[in-house]
Amino acid sequence: MNCSYQLSREHKGLREELGIANVTLGPEFAMRTEEHSVGGKPTRQVERCLGCR
Repeated sequence: MNCSYQLSREHKGLREELGIANVTLGPEFAMRTEEHSVGGKPTRQVERCLGCR
C-alpha cells in the first residue's frame, strides 16, 4: 500500500468518525495490532496513532 493512499484513508477516518476535515497529519507515534476471530475467521486489526493539527 502506498503512503498517499494510506494518508487519504486516515483523513477519511478523521472526517467520518470525528467530523474533522482540514488537518495536517504528523508522524505516527504508536501502532497497536490485535489478532482475533470474527465469525470464526482469523482477523488482524491494526490501529495507528498519528499526531495532527
